[in-house]
Amino acid sequence: MFMNANSENPSRGFTLIEVVITLLLLGVLSAFIARPLISLIQARADVSDAAAQHSEIEHALSRMARDIRLSDDSTEISGCGEGVLTLNRDGDERVYERNENGTLMLDDNVIASDVRIFECEALEPADLRLYELILNNSEVRAFKRDG
Repeated sequence: MFMNANSENPSRGFTLIEVVITLLLLGVLSAFIARPLISLIQARADVSDAAAQHSEIEHALSRMARDIRLSDDSTEISGCGEGVLTLNRDGDERVYERNENGTLMLDDNVIASDVRIFECEALEPADLRLYELILNNSEVRAFKRDG
């Protein structure tokens, strides 16, 4: 009727030391698994940022090329140089300019950020009215349409 401490029915469950060792092993294992996952997540974020930057640059180049083609300037674009493009379109002067923070601005509006290089160059022969625009590692050539 009374149970003896040395009876044949052992107690069920885990000892405290078994639980602590299991938790330690799970912690070490999760640390090894987490490092590659964190690197993968960071790489994905970096690729996403680079793709957004590239899209922004391509949009800015396309917009500037369209403005060159449709500008009101009779023979040549009035201001085309390193860090600036000035032209007239629909009776308004439009100024694309890279500021000291690396932001490409159209008048007071942000067109692209993180711009390291912005160049505009009139290509020869001058009567061809061909302009090359370079933003970072992307470039486009635009013809000035006949007035």
